[in-house]
Amino acid sequence: MRTPNTPRRTLRWTARLSLALTLCLAPDGASADPPAVRDARACPRVFGDGARVAANREQRERRLYRTRAVGPTVEIEFRGPWTRPRRFTYGALELVGTERAGDGAARAVLRVTGLERLGCADGLYAVGVDDALGAGAHVLAVLDRDVVLVEAGGRLGYLAAERTAVPQWRLSWDSDIRFRKPIRFTASGGSPRAAPPPRAAARRPARKR
Repeated sequence: MRTPNTPRRTLRWTARLSLALTLCLAPDGASADPPAVRDARACPRVFGDGARVAANREQRERRLYRTRAVGPTVEIEFRGPWTRPRRFTYGALELVGTERAGDGAARAVLRVTGLERLGCADGLYAVGVDDALGAGAHVLAVLDRDVVLVEAGGRLGYLAAERTAVPQWRLSWDSDIRFRKPIRFTASGGSPRAAPPPRAAARRPARKR
């Protein structure tokens, strides 16, 4: 507080000292900028290049019809031999969370560590649907609950951020099996049986006149 006898130079020095003490006592990282998030294309040997992403998209469109979140349940409609997703863990790839980009597309933020030998600097990367996750794995869907649906080696799985509740999965599938002959049910047991081929119409001998 200034008194009539306090010199202006003393007031300016006191204000600078107060600011310096405030900066020194601030929590670590309080004034630091958030870490930059790199695009997945900056690490093509892990997340795939354009050709790999296009191949993943073609495979996904053949197998996965849609995913839908209904409360705590995630419904998956697909075609093929998939079973209930199991949790996948990758030592060098950690899911930080999911978010919506400026265009509304869902993306996952992954933390990469220890993959310098593959040309990937340590840090955060934005990964979307159809991006690869190393060899033989790719992203099927990014869910708005810090969960990413993944196919790896023909198996269905997921990544989840730390302290994320595991969804309840509900699977609806369409079999790859197709029957060439029509199926009918017998009246006795009700078990399906292939219908026999149609019989040729019997011909009556011509009557002699």
